[in-house]
Amino acid sequence: MTQSEFETVLANGFRPPLEIVATEMVIFLLRVRIGDELLWVKNAKGELLRFSASQEACRWLWDRGVTEATLVTEGYWDAEVGGGSDPGIRHQLYFH
Repeated sequence: MTQSEFETVLANGFRPPLEIVATEMVIFLLRVRIGDELLWVKNAKGELLRFSASQEACRWLWDRGVTEATLVTEGYWDAEVGGGSDPGIRHQLYFH
């Protein structure tokens, strides 16, 4: 899903579950969950939209009217969500 398509979905009032995915140290990606399907949000060049902090991703979503997402870690050391090696944790985020 391109950034433009994602923004159109939001503009049309559809609010699918969103996940900010921590894939490795200081790399956060954004994906949309529609049923069992996961769609990665990409920029106009077709590259994955990347953020250097979860707060940056939250702000990007906030600027587009989104106030809720899930931070998903996928089993690595991440000081931003408490530190330590984790098996993959989901943190519900609300930004109002």
